[in-house]
Amino acid sequence: MGLELTEFRPEFHGFRFANSFSTLVFPPIPLLPSIGPFGGLCGGMTFAALDYFFARRPVPQHTTADLPFGVPAEGSALWEFVLRRHLNSIGVQTAAVGVPLTVGPLHLNLVPGDPHNAVLFANFALGAPAALPGLVAGEVRKLIAAISSGRPVPVFLVKRGSVQDSHQAVAIGYDDSTSPVEIYLYDNRSPLSVRTLRVDSGTCVLDGAEPWDAFFVGSYTPVTPSYSDLVLTGSITAVPFPGTRRFHVQFTLENRGEAQSTVSELWALADPEPGTVPTQPIGALPTGFLAIYAFTFDFAALAGQTVALQAVSGDRGRGEVVAVQPGPGTSGTVQITVP
Repeated sequence: MGLELTEFRPEFHGFRFANSFSTLVFPPIPLLPSIGPFGGLCGGMTFAALDYFFARRPVPQHTTADLPFGVPAEGSALWEFVLRRHLNSIGVQTAAVGVPLTVGPLHLNLVPGDPHNAVLFANFALGAPAALPGLVAGEVRKLIAAISSGRPVPVFLVKRGSVQDSHQAVAIGYDDSTSPVEIYLYDNRSPLSVRTLRVDSGTCVLDGAEPWDAFFVGSYTPVTPSYSDLVLTGSITAVPFPGTRRFHVQFTLENRGEAQSTVSELWALADPEPGTVPTQPIGALPTGFLAIYAFTFDFAALAGQTVALQAVSGDRGRGEVVAVQPGPGTSGTVQITVP
């Protein structure tokens, strides 16, 4: 089939900070010491990135430099969302009544969730080594079917006998015209970049230098993301100047997140484009601050046509386009008819 890619792009849909979480777990038995710290919440970042993608919502725009510890702080809303999705990825969910566990400042009651990933991990990590090539070949076929349908999927990179040394990432494409087969990943350890897993006869090597014992496609069910940072405070507007084909286009963005966010620039994406599209440079936007886009568009070249306008952020020169999240009762798009 050759090269197949989904619409998931790490530079648009992946988190902009690396997975460097360090998490302490406190057992439910008093006086026992904490466990850990455990490095990383790879399953949570994998599942959460897919949640934003399938919800067609922009991933939070916090960079490593925006966050005091390089990642969302323990106890913050984004940290809790990522943590809960990490637990889901390994077959655990929270409930009102369950096994008590304290993770950082969060007190949880855990109950069994979807066991698929835990069962498969046990098969790959603890089963007979001679069975791995056949198991991995089956997972390649499963991945190809998912990607060919346009669906990015979570993948587990397995280190035999070690949960802590194993890893999760998002598979976003593949190329089976090469030998070995190449699988393209968003790896939450490497923001904004694509990594390549080469798989052949049970051998899995990431970017030519990082060997893994096996991989498998994880079970995943989307949930609605519970956290947003950059949100429209009102709908995008396009007001005509009487007797002309010029419109005043405006929208306002607020950082409602828990930390500073970084936005290269704002603009109104026009379809079809009128020619020159002005951009508004922004940079770092502290919590609670507003960014205003207000420019005049000249649609003289599009007389009589209907034009769709959408509020977006990103870096236009690099082709990075991120739709802005509408706030309650607002819209990030508007249509105009040019006289």
